[in-house]
Amino acid sequence: MTQSLSEPKQPTPAPTPVPNPAPTAPKVDRKSKSRLLLPIGLLLAGIIGGTTWFISSRPKVGPLSVTGRIEGYETDVGAKTGGRVNLISVREGDAVRKGDVIVKIDDAEIQAQLGGAEARINAAREQERQALLQISVVQSQIQEAQLNLQQAQGDQQFSF
Repeated sequence: MTQSLSEPKQPTPAPTPVPNPAPTAPKVDRKSKSRLLLPIGLLLAGIIGGTTWFISSRPKVGPLSVTGRIEGYETDVGAKTGGRVNLISVREGDAVRKGDVIVKIDDAEIQAQLGGAEARINAAREQERQALLQISVVQSQIQEAQLNLQQAQGDQQFSF
């Protein structure tokens, strides 16, 4: 075995990076930065203030609640028929619409009148039926009388 004696190996130094020539930014001094920040700050403050004003000045959606006194015109309300009031559905100041029931009237008297009218109609129909029956009876009596007349005339011709 042969060994060779050589010089101990030295670590090779790592290559040193070569700095890239970067573009040099223009040097801005402190005064120009403050001059630039002031308009940007005012612009941001204006945008924030305008947005806040716009949002807060929008009208609220929903019913309007107010207090006060409203004077209106008095309107007379009447019923088509008279009678005793059974129920009052609204109070003074309540909102009503066309077709709303305001009061209910006792209709017993009107129902009695309706029953009487229906009875009179039924009686008139019965009288009509009786009259038609009488007409048919009278027509049959007329036919019988005509037949009796013809028979009497025939008997009279044979007797001469």
